[in-house]
Amino acid sequence: MGLSLVWMAWLQLEGDFEDEIVISNAKNRNKDIKDYRMRLELAFKEMHRVLKNRKFISVVFNSRDAKAWDALITSCRDIGFGIVDIKHLKYSANSVLQDSREGGLQSDFVITFRK
Repeated sequence: MGLSLVWMAWLQLEGDFEDEIVISNAKNRNKDIKDYRMRLELAFKEMHRVLKNRKFISVVFNSRDAKAWDALITSCRDIGFGIVDIKHLKYSANSVLQDSREGGLQSDFVITFRK
């Protein structure tokens, strides 16, 4: 959400940092992998509930953390989604942070699941 603050201010929206689905090492946030997995499961359970059978959802995901990937894939699988496809989505233009940070990711992935 931190990277969205400018857009949110422009749109006159307030950020809800408490309900944000993120892993953070900030001690006052309590946003560890356990919280991340729990919030992902809640979100995907609702998607599964409202999605019709044999229909699809696509999720854009980007993380260097294997635990975050595991949380996403495991949560979806355990809820009843099957992976249909994973596509590499190269950025049309990189940011200064991506270009200058060691190990910065240069793309996202679009993961398509089917109920």
